[in-house]
Parts: sequence; C-alpha cells; structure tokens
Amino acid sequence: MERARRSFTFRSVIIGLFFAILGTCVNTYLGINFGMGIGLSVIAILISYFLFSKAEEQVSLKEISIVYLISTSSLQAYWVLGTAIFMTEYFKDVSFPGWLLPPNEVVYAKSLDLHYWILPIFTLFCLELISTGLGLIISLVLGEDLASEERMVFPNIAMSASLIKACTRGGETVRLVTITMILGSCITLFLRLISLITGKETTLINLSPYLPYGSVLLISLNLGFIALGYILSAEVSLSLLASGLFLYLLLLPFLCLKGIVMYSQDINQLYNSLLFNFSISPALGMLLLGGISLSILNMVKEKILRKEEEKATRKGLIELYKVLWERILVNKYLRYLVFALLALTLILAYILNPLDPFPRYVSPLFVLYAALLASFLEFIILTRMAGETGMTMGVLGIMLYDVPILVSGYRGYTAYMALSYFKPSPWTGPSVVGLIKYSDLLGIDYRDIIKGKLLGWVPTFLLSALLTLLLWKNLGFATSEMPSLGLIQAALYIRMLATGSLTGGGLLDVRLFMMGGLLGALLEVVTPISLTGLAMGLLLPPQYMIPIGIGGFLRLYTDRVYGRGYFRERGLLIATGFMASSMVVEILVLLLTSLFK
Repeated sequence: MERARRSFTFRSVIIGLFFAILGTCVNTYLGINFGMGIGLSVIAILISYFLFSKAEEQVSLKEISIVYLISTSSLQAYWVLGTAIFMTEYFKDVSFPGWLLPPNEVVYAKSLDLHYWILPIFTLFCLELISTGLGLIISLVLGEDLASEERMVFPNIAMSASLIKACTRGGETVRLVTITMILGSCITLFLRLISLITGKETTLINLSPYLPYGSVLLISLNLGFIALGYILSAEVSLSLLASGLFLYLLLLPFLCLKGIVMYSQDINQLYNSLLFNFSISPALGMLLLGGISLSILNMVKEKILRKEEEKATRKGLIELYKVLWERILVNKYLRYLVFALLALTLILAYILNPLDPFPRYVSPLFVLYAALLASFLEFIILTRMAGETGMTMGVLGIMLYDVPILVSGYRGYTAYMALSYFKPSPWTGPSVVGLIKYSDLLGIDYRDIIKGKLLGWVPTFLLSALLTLLLWKNLGFATSEMPSLGLIQAALYIRMLATGSLTGGGLLDVRLFMMGGLLGALLEVVTPISLTGLAMGLLLPPQYMIPIGIGGFLRLYTDRVYGRGYFRERGLLIATGFMASSMVVEILVLLLTSLFK
C-alpha cells in the first residue's frame, strides 16, 4: 500500500524518461523526414506493467500512470531549428538573427562550435518554457470546464487510461484487453501481409471509379479508425460521417464542374485542391466563428427557455474567456505569475524584435494580440478537436497568425519561424485537459501533472535540438539519407509568405467562413449534431469518414441496447485493445518496410 500511495518512484521516473527520450529521437527523425510522428504510450504502459508485475504481485496504478504521464511529455525543437538551417543552406538570400541561428558562414561550414549554437538553443529553450508554462496555466484553470463536457472524451488518452486500469485490475479485465489486442494485431497484420505479398493495396477500397464524375468514396479497412469512431461519442462520429459524405459524394462533383476544384484521379492532389479552394473556409468558420456564435446562441436559448435545467452545459468562447481571467485575477499568486510571464514575453519580444525591420514596438503589440486573443481561440479549438475527435490540425495558425503578418506588409522569415514562441502554447490543452478528464481513473492530481510534464519537457527539448544538429552535421538535409520532406514543405510555405508571393484572397472565402460558423453553431444548439464533428468531416481526407462512422454506429448501438454504462465497463476496454494493437502493428510494418526497401 505504501508504494501505491507514492507517485514518483525511481523506477517510474526512469522508465517514463526512457520512453520520452526514445519517442523524442524517433519523432525528431520522422518529423524532419516525413512531417509525422508516432506515440509510444501504449508500449510504455505494457512494458512498465510487465516489469512491475515481475517485481511484485500488486502493480501500482499510480506508478504506471506516472510512466505514461512522463513518457507522453515532450517538446520538439527540430521544426524551427531544422527549417531555419535548411532555408539558410538552400536559399542563399535567407538569413536569421543571431538569437535564432548562427551566422550564415557557420551554417555553410556545418560547424557545431558551441560558441555559436548556445545562444539560439538557450533562447529558444527559454521562450519555449515560458510559452508552455503559460499554456499549462490556461489548461489547469479551464481544465475542469472543458473536461466536464460530455462529448470531450479525448479518445487517445481514454484508450491509455483504460489500458492502465486494465493492467492494474488484472484477471478478467487484463484477459479482455489481451484477447482484443491479439485479435486486432492478427487482423491488421493479415491485411498488411496480403498487401505486401500481392503488391496491391488491400487496406483501402476505392469505389470512386464506379461513381459519377467528381464523386469520391474511399473505405479504409483499419480497425484503429473504427475503434476511434467508437470511443468518440456517436454524435461526433456520425456528424463527421455526414459532413464527409455530403462533401465528397454530393458537393465535390458540383465544385469540379464549376472549376472551383481541379479534378484529379490522384486522391492526394484532389484532396489538396478541395481543401485549399473550398472546404478550409467553412471548416474554419465552424471552428473559429462557430465558437463565438455558440456563446451568443446559448445565451439566447437560456433567455427563451428561462429554466435552470435547460441551460447549455457547454460554454462558448466568450464565457470561457471570462471565466479564465476571473479565476486568474482572483488568485493572488496565480495573477502575479501570469503577469510576470506575460511581461517577460513582451520584454523579450521588444529586445529580440522578431518582426524586424518593423519598429521594435510592433513586436510587443502583435505578441499582446497573440497572447490575449489568438492563442486563447487556438487553445480552445485545438482542445475541443482533440477531445471530441482525437485529432488536431495546425491550419488555425494560418488564419490567426500568418495572415495578419502577411497583410501587415511584413517581408521576412523570422516572424513566421519564431513568433509561435512568443505566446501561450495552445498545444498543452489537448494533453493536459485530457489528463484532468481522467485524473480519477489514473489516480493522479494537478501536482502530478505539473511535475510529470516538467520532467519530460526539459530534457526532450534539449535532446531534440541536439539530435537535429547531429543529423544535419552527419547526414545533411535533403539528401538520400535524410530526405527532409517535413522541412522542405515548411520551408516552401514560409518562403511564399516571406516573399509576399501569396495573396490573402486565396486563403479564405469570407462568405463560406461566415456561413460555416453560423450554420455549425445553429445546428449544435438545436440538434444533436456536433460542430467539431462537422468541421473535421470537411477537413479530413476521404478515407477516414467511413471507418469512423462505422465506429459511431457501433457506439450508438451499444448505448441503446446495453446502456451507456456498457461503454465505461467493457466497450472502452474492447475498443482500446483493437486501437492499441492496430497502431502498434501499423507502426512496426511501416518501420520494417522502410528498412528493407
């Protein structure tokens, strides 16, 4: 019992840090080369359970939870460092201030002399800690409000929490998860082996050739996506399915006919054309304007109904913003800490002036906008996306930061690279609020979350920076050993903005933005439809909607036939087993095929 009461035992910290470091190494390499990352939390949970169960009969829930908490707490430095290095090497007209990157001559010579690198790494490290610290505060202040929303299930964290609970329960619970994981692994591996043996794609069915011109229907045979759809609420999954089917089956042919979207048999090209020429505008309207509209409609609904029991349980953006500052201002220590961190951010913005050659006072003004408004909007939207669908997208930054910088007349690179460090990090929300949601199930509290995050954040950021430099020094970027697709994509996008070759008109259709926001908010208020689910159906590639929708129908069935309690008692465990095993097998197959190509 004594061990069960202790959170941060030596072995839990060491194993958690090991997987945090391992994940940082893997994701730094994958992020640079492919613009993607993978999670190792499932493996960390299973290995820690195996090791702990060998040492003692009763495994501590808290110890495994701490392993999970630390192993999923990482910060990456590869994006800003790697992209800046790549751009300096391949575009000779690019240069950055000394606090972001050493002089061009040092980069050209591939020198790792600490005399030149310690300043940019230390500066980015300090900015990252301040930014992440402010994001952590927002997460803790608003965590209960967001976590209490019924649709906020945080499927990825729910899966891990369910797996941890299953491990510590033992007996039937462990057997249930084990059986589903074995079955899920066998099915996923079988489908992948058929693809490898026949040389034909067996995990993706393309029915588009049998449909009218322009219509697209892809079905991904992926247990992980079906399990994800089940873990989400049925409202979110089925809203996503409905908007996806409407977009790809009914609306896309019309858009192709009108020339708004360029039709292509290459699904990736067609998806990109649809996203940037149409669907991004109403989707962002739902996510950005829809939250504000939801606040107004909720207030109108309350006034009309005039019944306490009819009040909306989900707060809109205006309500959450008010709650955030009320709680910060009423707590003396929290108030001093937030104002100190904000003041330090403004001082650094004035000294470093990321918007140079604009006057120094412009940078703190933009940072005020980002810190007090834009980052809050991004925080709430990203957290709700992660909570309701288990997925997040960085497209919000385009509208909230990149477009305002572009239309200001700024021409340069530093602002697009570094201003993300001068604001509260919105990316803490999805993880921290999800942990708050399942804190009782995991046996952790706010102090555990803060300690675990700090233990993982500090070493992983420095390791990511060091590993980025070592990979660049020894293998180079954009080489056969390091294709650096993630950096190339980021560099080309930033170069378009920095040189002013991209006009603001093509980024957003204001009419679609307004219509999407108002319609999405109205539908959420008067129907069971999820605003976030609708938006995600417009943003995701077509192959995701069918399996996620199937999971939604399964959840609807079990909720109605067996009651909602079935999901908590057995359904989540079964879905967890299938989702975890599918993820692990997909990752292993990906790594093995990459090694033996």
